[in-house]
Amino acid sequence: MKIPLLVNGQEIHTDSHYSVRSHTEDEKCLHITSCLSVDDIDAVCDSSQEGFEQWHLMKVSERIQILRRAVEILRQKKDELMESMSELGIPPWFCHFNTDQLVHQLEEYVNQMNGTYGEVVRSEMSDLAITVNEPVGPVLAIAPWNAPGVLTGRTVCAPLAAGCSVILKTSELSPKIGYILVKALHEAGVPPKSVQLVHFQPENNPEFVTKIIEHRSIKKVSFTGSTSTGRQIAAVAAMNLKPCILELGGKNYAIIESDANLEKAVGAVLWGSFAHKGQICMTTDKVYVHEDVYEDFLGSLQQIAPKLLEDPDYHIPQRNRQFTVRIQNLIDDALQNGAKLIFGNRSEIDPFKNTAISPVVLGDVTSSMRLDTAESFGPLVTVYKYNDAAQLVRKLNKEPYGLKTSIWSQNILRAQKLAHTIESGGVNINGPTVYDEPTVPHGGVKESGYGRFNSKWGLQEFSYIKTITMSE
Repeated sequence: MKIPLLVNGQEIHTDSHYSVRSHTEDEKCLHITSCLSVDDIDAVCDSSQEGFEQWHLMKVSERIQILRRAVEILRQKKDELMESMSELGIPPWFCHFNTDQLVHQLEEYVNQMNGTYGEVVRSEMSDLAITVNEPVGPVLAIAPWNAPGVLTGRTVCAPLAAGCSVILKTSELSPKIGYILVKALHEAGVPPKSVQLVHFQPENNPEFVTKIIEHRSIKKVSFTGSTSTGRQIAAVAAMNLKPCILELGGKNYAIIESDANLEKAVGAVLWGSFAHKGQICMTTDKVYVHEDVYEDFLGSLQQIAPKLLEDPDYHIPQRNRQFTVRIQNLIDDALQNGAKLIFGNRSEIDPFKNTAISPVVLGDVTSSMRLDTAESFGPLVTVYKYNDAAQLVRKLNKEPYGLKTSIWSQNILRAQKLAHTIESGGVNINGPTVYDEPTVPHGGVKESGYGRFNSKWGLQEFSYIKTITMSE
């Protein structure tokens, strides 16, 4: 399939393009994707400004009607969306989750569009003072590849529901999902200039993203991806005094208290570590087990893990060969420097093929090993022992990341008190770190990003408060 640009109301195929390849060993070509040229950036941004003026001046009731139509169109496109994700190596259960969540997200954003528009505020100097929520304007939305339904959907739908226009920049590993979404929005009645789709040659990403952020029409940036790229985007945005919402990666922690239900905790930890081969921003990376139950935890892990891994979904290759090699290098570095292989086997990686990597659990990982701080984005988890929860939390709060933490304990009040002390965007008590639903805010702290997606919190990110005073 040839995937075009969708700009200024037109489908555009260009001579400049890149190939999207499969996750399989042969890495066959799936799609040819047209790329924007540097000379067209100004026109795309100017068009987005026009699209903003069209969209936000429309009655809210009309925008709601259009987006409700988009919900139904996307429901009808479920099979197409499923296929476009399956060919990327995304397991069937996660394809279902992504397509369903994409629809539910948009539904929830639409439900919130009828929320409070503004307030009357007390004023001593005017006869009347009110506040109104206004859309910020054109938004550059950059979506990753790994959960393309959920992440592309929220990146586009939140600003659109708030009344903004959107330029969607897709990942070069999954551009088709963005194409399906934007076409569905156009079909529903969103003005073509109000949501546009662009692709870049991978080597041009830093330059082109910078130029779009610098353009006078762009008012905010939404980015989901790695911390290193997020830091670069935040720097460019700051130089141009433009706000960002960043959902970045890092390390996610599970804390297993001495009174935890070990069978449930082990199952959730393994699923949270290995689901989608660890290619989820909320994947469990580090597990801290109280010393009183440490050996019991490892015993349960040895029993449960082999049964879990009978599912073929856990043996799909990573998205590409580069990811596979990077993960194996992290494992090898740890093992060569004294880490202990608790479960799994070292995979033999073919440097010329994208072979599957075996899920691995490691112990005795120290701060001198790259794995201790590097986000692996693979089926790899490390286990540690602790004896004092308060001391552990102080240690974790000194680490740079803070997206998700899970606490396992049968003492809910104690777990809740512990949750309040942890510097983390989300804490799941007796649940895995992998957790996201449209009605619940999602985002990180520290080097895992800032800002919140989902529901009313997602809409608030793309509006500003305007004060209007009136006097006779």
